[in-house]
Amino acid sequence: MRKSVLVVVLLAVTACRPVSKVDRADPIDFLALPGTTVFDSDSDVLARWDTTLKTFYDAAPDENFSGLDGVPIHYRVFGRGRSNAVVLVAGRTEPIVKFAEVIDDLVRENFAVYALDVRGQGASGRMLPNTQKGYVLNFHDYVADLDTFIQTVVKKDAPTHVMLLSHSMGGGITTLYADEHPEELTALAMTSPMLEINTGSFPAPVAFSLGATACSATDGTAYAIGYGDYKEDTDFANDTVTSSQPRWAWKQQLLRE
Repeated sequence: MRKSVLVVVLLAVTACRPVSKVDRADPIDFLALPGTTVFDSDSDVLARWDTTLKTFYDAAPDENFSGLDGVPIHYRVFGRGRSNAVVLVAGRTEPIVKFAEVIDDLVRENFAVYALDVRGQGASGRMLPNTQKGYVLNFHDYVADLDTFIQTVVKKDAPTHVMLLSHSMGGGITTLYADEHPEELTALAMTSPMLEINTGSFPAPVAFSLGATACSATDGTAYAIGYGDYKEDTDFANDTVTSSQPRWAWKQQLLRE
């Protein structure tokens, strides 16, 4: 990186690595960590979403800008006009509404939050007739959209500090952005950043060859092998992403909606 940027990588070392059963049985004790010790309980998340949290989220208007090749990119701004701006970039398949709790926390800590739905997901534009496909022609298109967002939306409000907060695939996007535009940022924080692809039981060269073959055979717009349109997850017991059953149920509700 050409200029020093504070990078805080939280919770994960290997990008997008599934949480093991051991991790689920022994969750992180957040209250034992230094710093803030006041966290929202997950026990009433569905009730809060239907009342105060949804009211907070819906108060920020839906807005769009024209991304690369004219694709409409959706975003919402919370706490606009504050000197410290956090730009939120979500992970693969994640709409920004999933981060309503985090956004609410940040706004209450006096941050402005600029939350972005990346192309191909959330309320942003799609590039294929099947709108369930989170297609992107080139991964760097995400980075180009983020740059447009920061230059034309975030900086228009003239914040003193611009910080990136990202998760999973968003971590891959923001890492590339920070490398290309370090002068634009005060800090970068990521959770479980997608810095490389977990190819599972396939060695990386084999996985690359399979992916290239599949793209060549289908012009790159077909689902990956074994994947298809949305199918609701009904089995929390085998979930590898979260140990919070209420937040898991809330996510399923949001996806259905």
